[in-house]
Amino acid sequence: MNRDVAQSVTRNTAVMMGSQVITWASSFVLMLFLPRYLGSEGYGKLFLALSVAAVLRIIVEFGGHYYITKHVARDLTRTPHFFVNCVGVRALTWAGTLVVGGVFVYFAG
Repeated sequence: MNRDVAQSVTRNTAVMMGSQVITWASSFVLMLFLPRYLGSEGYGKLFLALSVAAVLRIIVEFGGHYYITKHVARDLTRTPHFFVNCVGVRALTWAGTLVVGGVFVYFAG
């Protein structure tokens, strides 16, 4: 392995590990203070909103990145066709889940 490549990999790995440590530390501090700041009712509302958003995100994603990867690997010439179709379907499902989320927020208060 080339020395420059090894140094680059080491430097990039160190940066990624450092950013992960910062992320973990900030998440830990946030989880210490957020429930106390919001209270039990506010924290419950936040958790419900995050859960609903996660469920709706599953609907939007629908495995499109796997679909594109698989079909592009099979036929490279149809890449633009698959990309446009997946972006269109994702935009439609995003709009639909946005409406569903809005209706949920309206009725949930």
